[in-house]
Amino acid sequence: MIDWYLFKRSIRHWWQRRTRGWDDSALWCLDVTIARFVLPRLKRFKEVAPVLPGGMRKAAWDKHLDDMIYAMDVCSSEESKSDIDWDRVLRGLERFGEYFRCLWW
Repeated sequence: MIDWYLFKRSIRHWWQRRTRGWDDSALWCLDVTIARFVLPRLKRFKEVAPVLPGGMRKAAWDKHLDDMIYAMDVCSSEESKSDIDWDRVLRGLERFGEYFRCLWW
């Protein structure tokens, strides 16, 4: 038997993906969706970006980026992990907000 609600929703989501590139299911856990989008880009940014914000040394900038990457990795995972450093996650999220405008080159 067909569940008409789910069938209609799948058509609606298909149309949303077709017309705007994403569907409403991306909003159900928007934090996870954003973290999954940002994580691989932050990793690549760390590899290739030649910029250092405001006179910061490379080692300090790399540490900030590592904290951001760690935070996005934890936030993008649906697995429960027992060895999560929550202080580092919070620090990484704070750094992401603080240096958001510095993530360019």
